[in-house]
Amino acid sequence: MQEHRDGPGTSCLRIAAAGDIHCSVQHRDEIRRSISALNGVADMVLLAGDLTTHGEPEQGQVLADACAALDVPVFAVLGNHDWHANRRD
Repeated sequence: MQEHRDGPGTSCLRIAAAGDIHCSVQHRDEIRRSISALNGVADMVLLAGDLTTHGEPEQGQVLADACAALDVPVFAVLGNHDWHANRRD
């Protein structure tokens, strides 16, 4: 990660955070554009749940492909939409 100065003797870490992004195959290009815009802007990305619409592998792949283009670490947690599509097992 790159250190940024926010004034004399200070430094900061730029964190991009989002939740409920609900990736889907239909929105692949929009997701890719939005996530790639974080390069050079954020030092790390935090994705806080509901990464997919229904927890389908294809939807997760949309997000994985978009994040693969980032040059910063990505930290993500699952939400109820990501785990068994909100089904009770």
